[in-house]
Amino acid sequence: MSVVALTEHVPRKDEHLYPSEREDGYVPAKLREMLDGFVEEAHRLRRQHEARRSHSNYPRETLQSEILIGFETEWIDGSEVAQVNELMSRKAPPLPLTTTSKDDNARSDGSQPPEPAFDFFVASVHHVRGHPIDFDQPSYDSARSECGGTDDHLFNAYFHDQHDMIRSLCPGRVHVIGHFDLIRLYSSSPDRDLREMQDTGVWQRVERNLQATMENGGVLEVNSSALRKGLKEPYPGLSVCERWKEMGGTFVLSDDSHGIAHVAAGYTEVLEFLKSFGVTELGFLSKRSGKVELKKMAMEEVERFPFWETLSPI
Repeated sequence: MSVVALTEHVPRKDEHLYPSEREDGYVPAKLREMLDGFVEEAHRLRRQHEARRSHSNYPRETLQSEILIGFETEWIDGSEVAQVNELMSRKAPPLPLTTTSKDDNARSDGSQPPEPAFDFFVASVHHVRGHPIDFDQPSYDSARSECGGTDDHLFNAYFHDQHDMIRSLCPGRVHVIGHFDLIRLYSSSPDRDLREMQDTGVWQRVERNLQATMENGGVLEVNSSALRKGLKEPYPGLSVCERWKEMGGTFVLSDDSHGIAHVAAGYTEVLEFLKSFGVTELGFLSKRSGKVELKKMAMEEVERFPFWETLSPI
């Protein structure tokens, strides 16, 4: 592929840690250390990759590819606004210059002006009323009980929070809306068409959030992790994707991998899914011009990458 995006979750408060994190001894300070380590390593890898691109003996795909660096948000109690502001203003570790460099932008201390630590972010909701909704069934059930005891009530609360997140975090920033309908995962009917939930207002909230995403210049990821978790369709499901396409929205690919075993897992299925309802181009973020921009590529060109020959179905 032409672009690889590396992302890490933002740290959460102690009361919002997952049970498994508590069992493993994680605390917010540790999560902050992990994010700092991610930033340092991600920029080291990108600089290494950019240096390799200057050598013609590497494959064409390597010479033409690039690495972007981002983070994935939370939206739990609104304090995330300050967190995202801080992260988007953070600078990357400085890169020393060679003594022969004549870069006009070089600083007097011998290093390049620091670039931003992050190129973009993935805006995501994982909690409702303080309860995780994608961790396990008991946590989802607790969130559902807190919201009135039905999936429809919980879905409405989830999409209400998502709308608040879009309006609060996303204006004026390069962002991707992550796993738009993640709330489906532990619901009673995870493969249900959300258009069937119009009587309780869920579908109306879906459309409102898609419109807000469009107005704020966002894109939707088509997240293949839903497939490896047993769902029949990726996030978002077909009804949401069809509506987004009707609105003229752009899709980007995401595997939501938390380890190398899941890198690009499900991409073959997702590509066929997108083609099934007439998607003819994919979006991707690029920093080739010096700033992060949304680019598009025709599906026929996407399919010509040798990358696809290396994949196996889930």
